[in-house]
Amino acid sequence: MQAFDLDSSLVETYSSFSRSFSKIRAPDLKAAIDAQYADGHFWPDALLSINPHFEHGKTTTQLVADGLIAPETALVFRMNGHGRRRHLQSDGDVGE
Repeated sequence: MQAFDLDSSLVETYSSFSRSFSKIRAPDLKAAIDAQYADGHFWPDALLSINPHFEHGKTTTQLVADGLIAPETALVFRMNGHGRRRHLQSDGDVGE
């Protein structure tokens, strides 16, 4: 799955970066620290979750027309020149 490939790539890149600051010469310390890195103690596992059901809401352009948000807000939340559609959770909270 691509999400896990991306996670692995990021972890490997960050691991290389974070380990580049010092060279551990003591074999026992190096082995212990290498084991900690290998066990993933320095970052959590990738997290994927299922989104709750959302109902389609109005676009930001429609919300401006209804007077519910400032026109400047609709300029920020745009994609391909169009207002982004807002989505409502079953509890009525607005999500994206």
